[in-house]
Amino acid sequence: MADTRPIDEPIPDDEPLYRAIGPGDVQGERVAASAIDLEGTSVHRAKYCDAHVPLLANRPDLDGIAATTPGALPGSVVIHDTDYRFFAVDAPSPGDDHHAEIRVNTDRDSRENKRKIKSKSAKLALRETLARTFRIHTPPGGPS
Repeated sequence: MADTRPIDEPIPDDEPLYRAIGPGDVQGERVAASAIDLEGTSVHRAKYCDAHVPLLANRPDLDGIAATTPGALPGSVVIHDTDYRFFAVDAPSPGDDHHAEIRVNTDRDSRENKRKIKSKSAKLALRETLARTFRIHTPPGGPS
């Protein structure tokens, strides 16, 4: 079994974070909110991967690439009197050195997702907020 590289944090504010996307993850020129996973949006760190290599070779339906940076993540987002914060964490695993996640939490000092977001309107607003930080790097193929 391959070793996991050491955690490399903080991720620099200007380091691109790539996410594989498919045709259903794009609305016009933007990444759709449905492409965002509030349990931890998986991304690939530029420092450990080549953006031009297919990110998820086992998922041919995800052949496009979107990118954001930690510096583009929103600071404080207040919804229904709750202050949410987005942050990027380095999360390598054996054979997956490039893996990181964008997480959201209500505790600025916490690096983990400790609280499940129950409000449907808050979930949608947070997904839309994070989706707006992504730019399409390589458009997905196939029908739109």
